[in-house]
Amino acid sequence: MAAESNLRAEGRGGSVVQSRAIEKREQLLLDAAAVFDEQHRASSRLTEAAAATGAGPIEQLVMMCHGLARQIIDDTLVRGGIRLTM
Repeated sequence: MAAESNLRAEGRGGSVVQSRAIEKREQLLLDAAAVFDEQHRASSRLTEAAAATGAGPIEQLVMMCHGLARQIIDDTLVRGGIRLTM
């Protein structure tokens, strides 16, 4: 049904279909940017928490790796951000 209406719109002038596609693409980009921003905030909190422990650099790196692994398992937003990145 939707494909038929798109074809009819193209028959009258493809600009209707194209403008909807552009709007959809722009919304998807904005949504992806919001996911990236939230993922960055979550990762920054891990870095800050590890640095606050006063542990050595290797220990801090291990803490951040464990934290990121936990986020990947538990946080759908972080998981989505990583999928968008790849």
